[in-house]
Amino acid sequence: MILLGEASASFIWNLKHMQSLDIPTVLWNVKNLWVSSKIAKETNIDAIVTNPSILLRLIKELKNSWFDLDGIKWISLWWEYCSDLTNSYLKEIFKNAYFNFRYWNSEFIWNIWYRCKHLWNNSPQNIFHINPSAILEILDENWNILEENEFWEIVLTDLVIRALPLIRYRIWDVWRISKFECECWEKYILEFSWRSWNDFLKFHWLTLKTDMLYDSMLGTNWFLEHRYEAHVYEKNIDWNILPQLIIKAQFKENYRDLKNDTVFIDALLKDISSKLYLWPNITLQNLVDDKNFLPLGIEFVENWENELKSLSIISHL
Repeated sequence: MILLGEASASFIWNLKHMQSLDIPTVLWNVKNLWVSSKIAKETNIDAIVTNPSILLRLIKELKNSWFDLDGIKWISLWWEYCSDLTNSYLKEIFKNAYFNFRYWNSEFIWNIWYRCKHLWNNSPQNIFHINPSAILEILDENWNILEENEFWEIVLTDLVIRALPLIRYRIWDVWRISKFECECWEKYILEFSWRSWNDFLKFHWLTLKTDMLYDSMLGTNWFLEHRYEAHVYEKNIDWNILPQLIIKAQFKENYRDLKNDTVFIDALLKDISSKLYLWPNITLQNLVDDKNFLPLGIEFVENWENELKSLSIISHL
């Protein structure tokens, strides 16, 4: 019996797919995980369809409900990129589960690549197969098609009939296509590297945007240079995978002594956290107060390694 989140992307498609296979499906409310954990226990579910961030939060409630985690046999994860830390943590929690991971893309939520069981068990988290419902091309800056084994931006042509089909759509993610004889009989793999234009980053069911980052730093212009980097990390704290944001900034020359003023720095971090929105009406400080995010950190650089402005958001997930 499958536990399917009613607020999930492609929820209707997932539900119809389960019904076509005659698989009993239990709907659950991702906004009330305590009730959802009770539903899971009472209905004796053995499979879950959700995304990594919600599953991490659901685990806490399942444990509090004395749910038998070893009884979960199949987990399908979608939408978000699942980091190596989260991957190893989930495998430790759900020891008997087979994982079906469907990372889509930073831009949209269509399933254009996937991981077979052989990739899931034996390869890094950034290795995927190409979904046959799409044509992917690796192009250089002049839109020339590159040979295999070269990292560059990818463009997508969607083969599924839609009202608004995508034809050679630039998704700003940097990948590499390589030949690979997989045990599932696929002949190619995709290797994800980074996002070439990091104007936003989706992680832990949240979205960090460059414009929101700069908006939260508006009050600092009198003592900080107008250039910032936001570094996103994960840490395992008491068997909880929590994200953390570290901002790198540079003091203006006449204010560099302020970096040693701990009272000033604490007030600065509190101010930024209360202004940085990672979800509609939810700030970083709200998430920290709810113990869903580690406190904001800040590092001050004397000089930037690259004088030209680099990426504003850097993921270490």
